Amino acid sequence: MELIAVIGILALLTAVAGLGWRSLSAHGSLEAGADLVLGTLDQARLEAISASRTRCVLFRADDPPALAIGEFDDEGQVRPTGKWLRLPGGISFREERDSLLSAPRMEVVEGGRESETALPGLRFRPDGSVERPLERRLLRVVLFKGYYEPMGNGRREINTERASDGTPLTRAIEINPLTGRAAYAPGE
Repeated sequence: MELIAVIGILALLTAVAGLGWRSLSAHGSLEAGADLVLGTLDQARLEAISASRTRCVLFRADDPPALAIGEFDDEGQVRPTGKWLRLPGGISFREERDSLLSAPRMEVVEGGRESETALPGLRFRPDGSVERPLERRLLRVVLFKGYYEPMGNGRREINTERASDGTPLTRAIEINPLTGRAAYAPGE
């Protein structure tokens, strides 16, 4: 009888620990994605300042979601200067009305040829400030735990993790257009 009670208690503790670990790992991958975006934005800004040349950060929302630093060639097209940095598994860029993913798109050249699609991006001037996307005061990048599923003429957001209040797990980063500095959005 005592053995059954001990086994029951161990099973209960294992279940609770498993739920807690799942929540922590979801939050951890979201933080890792946000740190990757912050670091990339900071690196592009510093490259623009040190090289006295415009740099940009390109955002690819499709599978797999990724971002890259780019520079402009003589024709005004963007060439990535390094590898595309993938977001951690299960993390995606959220497409919101005021986010950078709705910013004007840039023609990208990779491997000596123009890519089939233009990508949204953020330009850093040589002084570190940001060239603002058309009439957008708030420069934001929002990440969420989930993915997009094709649907008819568009696609819909699928949230794989939610906070305790039922809202999707998200992390927002804001960029000051005057200084180009990026930081976690207040209240995030």
